Amino acid sequence: GWSQRLRDQIQSLDLPGLELLRDDQLVLTFSHTHSGPAVGHNLFPIVSKLVEGNQSQKQAMDRYMTFLNEAVLNLARQVLSSQAHRERVEMRFSMGYNTMAINRRLVREKELDGAPPPMPSKGVVDHTVPVLGFFQNQHPRVIIFGYAAHPTVLTDNYRYSGDYPTAVIAKLEQNIG
Repeated sequence: GWSQRLRDQIQSLDLPGLELLRDDQLVLTFSHTHSGPAVGHNLFPIVSKLVEGNQSQKQAMDRYMTFLNEAVLNLARQVLSSQAHRERVEMRFSMGYNTMAINRRLVREKELDGAPPPMPSKGVVDHTVPVLGFFQNQHPRVIIFGYAAHPTVLTDNYRYSGDYPTAVIAKLEQNIG
């Protein structure tokens, strides 16, 4: 995940109004995929074993982390410095439902062998999809959603991929712009 260092850097930006944000009002969150580069150094003990002895791979990971941290820091600067241009939005919450998720700890990939998962899935599964939207003049400005499914749909694919979360985002953009 994101490092405390990045969070501290955002909080130390010299921007008007930022001092009004309490610690508990700044949240850095993200989704992840098993078909992409490591994000942050929280998984460093695991990831470092995977690239052990491959200096170019380690350097590529370090470059990507530097790029990603700088991009997030620049985005925070943009968003927080535009607070003077605040606009009224309507916040809406809804709950959807999707049955794609399975309890992966109880169903092994080899048991599936390309077949759809058993329905109903064995074990505890949360099929709810909470959706939070921010609208301005009836037009969506921000949509945030969650789903309790690990993004490992592309299990044997070792190419970069956003997995199912990227497909959901593409569909949202197609439907609502």
